[in-house]
Amino acid sequence: MIEKSKEIEDYIIKIRRIIHQNPELGYKEIKTSQLIKSELDKLGIPYKSGVAKTGVVATLKKGEGKTILLRADMDALPIAEETNLPFASENNGVMHACGHDAHTAMLLGAAKLLREEDFKGTIKFLFQPSEEGHYDDSDGLSGAIRCIKEGVLEGVDCALAMHQVPNLPLGTIGLKEGAVMAASDFFKIIINGKASHAGASPEEGIDAIVIASQLILALQTIVSREINARETGVVSVSTINGGVSENIVAENVVLTGTIRALNEEIHQKIISLIQKKCEAFELMYDAKIEFILTSSYPVTENYPGLIPTVKKTAIKIFQEENVLDDIVTMGGEDFGHISQKIPSCFVLLGTMPADEPLFPLHNSKMTINEDALHKGTAFISQAAL
Repeated sequence: MIEKSKEIEDYIIKIRRIIHQNPELGYKEIKTSQLIKSELDKLGIPYKSGVAKTGVVATLKKGEGKTILLRADMDALPIAEETNLPFASENNGVMHACGHDAHTAMLLGAAKLLREEDFKGTIKFLFQPSEEGHYDDSDGLSGAIRCIKEGVLEGVDCALAMHQVPNLPLGTIGLKEGAVMAASDFFKIIINGKASHAGASPEEGIDAIVIASQLILALQTIVSREINARETGVVSVSTINGGVSENIVAENVVLTGTIRALNEEIHQKIISLIQKKCEAFELMYDAKIEFILTSSYPVTENYPGLIPTVKKTAIKIFQEENVLDDIVTMGGEDFGHISQKIPSCFVLLGTMPADEPLFPLHNSKMTINEDALHKGTAFISQAAL
């Protein structure tokens, strides 16, 4: 499979560069979908388009057997690219800073290879939109949730996905049982108090800034004092906005932040504790406090029953010493919604640049080592078989 993927390496890189040069935000992946459909037409693989608005699901069926879903995400980020690559983004302010261009190219490469293989069963290729969030979706749903609601997982026995990581050495792959990526929430807390003159009559007001200050400090004790020390959790308040003038008690303050956890029970406990603290401060200060989850991804978990098969494949493609079984990231991933529904496996592909500065995901200067792509394609294809 490595030899076969090496033969189509130029194809994979070409597709990746076309997509990289034409990045599109979630639910706006029109050109990307058109490219995917064009390539699937050339391969003669039937597909359904318009899935979750802009997604594509191709189906390769050869006899009766199990059904596996292979998933790649397509969307880019609202970041102005600063890589100076010859194929840098031509869509101003939008960039493939997370490597979804590579994911899509590798999955198309896998479709090209698997079309020629003998197997009994069905392989579904999901080119998923809007992994990074729900953007302006009227229902506030990310791409994976929409795909699930539209029945993409019906009849599927298990799912496999891969994410490139420039922080991992080239030629390595991260694979572990259990949690591999964190539950990830973004939240907003709206504090409504009462305005008054800050100098002459502060007692007549309900100071939203004072409430916000104490609430922020209270939130910091959730992880340190209310979560088991052996568990992993994060509560970060990242922005605070409020007040209108130096001499007016602030009537309104808005806080935003993020929650992370590697255990779904702990994840839900953190959410509950934030809600309880908001309710307590609301009562204590006679204010109105609203806690809103603006985005929520569950833990991405690797099903234990799939690990032996996938690890066997990883050793074949990458060699045993290059299969890393201790890699966990606190980043969020909406594949978590899929992993909570059906047995799934999510692996991390090392794409560390060779002679260039290293920049992480979601950075305007992030680049990847394209030498990893044919091995990623080989892995997906072999694992599916």
